[in-house]
Amino acid sequence: MPVNIAVYFALVVFLLFAFISFWPVFTGANWEPTPMKKVKRMLDMARVTKRDYVYDLGFGDGRILFAALGRAAKAGGSEIEPIKWLAVKIYATIKKTKLDLRLGSAYSADLRKATVVAMFMTPLVNKIIAEKLSKLKKGTRIVSYHWPFPQWKPVRVDTQARIYVYETGKL
Repeated sequence: MPVNIAVYFALVVFLLFAFISFWPVFTGANWEPTPMKKVKRMLDMARVTKRDYVYDLGFGDGRILFAALGRAAKAGGSEIEPIKWLAVKIYATIKKTKLDLRLGSAYSADLRKATVVAMFMTPLVNKIIAEKLSKLKKGTRIVSYHWPFPQWKPVRVDTQARIYVYETGKL
């Protein structure tokens, strides 16, 4: 039976795309876009200003980053899923915006510049990353959508919107 290279190539490309698309689910970083109304509320509650550097852990489609830029803040983030990372990188280039976009996991993210960390992770990821976040410089705000950090005391809460703001030094 003759080998059809085109069919094998298409199959490999399809399997690679499927793996890349579903791989974040296995790392605890499955993606669901945060509604823009909640993005605005998150940034309001974190009191983001032009003096801030907003870092989004798992930036997905970049909506929190672009909203932070709209407030004249600096912004950056990490995304584990290469297709989303590339799409946001291209969009940022087209829009001529200055974003620091890293391909990688939340666990390895360099948060030293962050004054605000935005996140929408699972409870398991929150539990794993809590120690790293607690060591950020004093006064760094951590705004979590949907999932609280049960071991921390929030400085601001919107129970209806499920948004929790924490501040290092007050955890």
